[in-house]
Amino acid sequence: MVRVSDRDAVVATMDDVTTDSSEGTTCPDCDGTLQVTDGELVCSNCGAVVDEHRIDHGPDWRWFNDDDDETDPSRAAPSDPTRHDDGLGTEIGKTEQPVSARRRRQLSRIITQHSRTRTTRPNSRKELEVVFATKRLANALELPDSGRDRATVVARTAHQARNWCGTPLSAVVAASVYAVCREQEFPLRPQDIVDATRGSVTRRLVVSHGHTIAEIADVELAILTAPDHVPRVASAVNTTEQTTQTAIDLAAAVADQPGWSRSPSGTAAAAVWISGQAHRGGAVDQRTLSEVVDRTPVALRNAVAEFEELGLVDRGCPVTITLDDCRGGDDV
Repeated sequence: MVRVSDRDAVVATMDDVTTDSSEGTTCPDCDGTLQVTDGELVCSNCGAVVDEHRIDHGPDWRWFNDDDDETDPSRAAPSDPTRHDDGLGTEIGKTEQPVSARRRRQLSRIITQHSRTRTTRPNSRKELEVVFATKRLANALELPDSGRDRATVVARTAHQARNWCGTPLSAVVAASVYAVCREQEFPLRPQDIVDATRGSVTRRLVVSHGHTIAEIADVELAILTAPDHVPRVASAVNTTEQTTQTAIDLAAAVADQPGWSRSPSGTAAAAVWISGQAHRGGAVDQRTLSEVVDRTPVALRNAVAEFEELGLVDRGCPVTITLDDCRGGDDV
């Protein structure tokens, strides 16, 4: 094993030998004079490299302790499953530096040609449309970044695993978003997704294809309860934080009652109305709540009456809420 000092001495000796041997020699191509430049034996006349001796004796900035270490600067960027090409394609960015009109037209032609060659197969172009449509729908529903990325991956998986011939692309995208909302417990109804697609799909397609995509992409569909819908309903009618928290406790108490058959969204709307009546300044119109959850005012009043039958609400003046199951007998 050669030590560092010995290695440097050997390299210096070899460089000296190369320099000495190059004096008085001629180029084999043009009979020009050879000279050493940066460790290479180069002809000063034609520029031919006759011999080279370039060894980088500096450190190798790599990690060998863990193959999964993404901080290694010698490795490429990780793949991105939310993109149709896994993030391995070339992107032509934009510059803020001033360019001439001729250069601007040239860059425009290059970008146009690049966009045409990003996908070479019809299936790839279809997958690119699926990715863009899924991200657009997720942004319209104001899903977090985790939900948007997960919906994109699920839509890509469903598109690759099955031939959706005869099924509109918007239905596959909407069903993928619906499955992810159920998986991550986002309180969105199928009708909310239909409205975000501007009526291009039906509620029946969203639900039926959502269950199919859940089986294909191994998505676990969670069951949303009434307390999960309360924040969305309360946010839509701009209630106070105290009203929202009381409505969540009330919805959780009634959801544990045996024989309760009201829908989760309708139960959440009734809990928000009762909580708003119990707290001053938080009263909400029943018609407004019924429009938020897509129910009739009559169904909302019937749900409130069932709350009263269970002994959780006293519709006196003022309204009193008894949460024995949630707060150990405290009244609101």
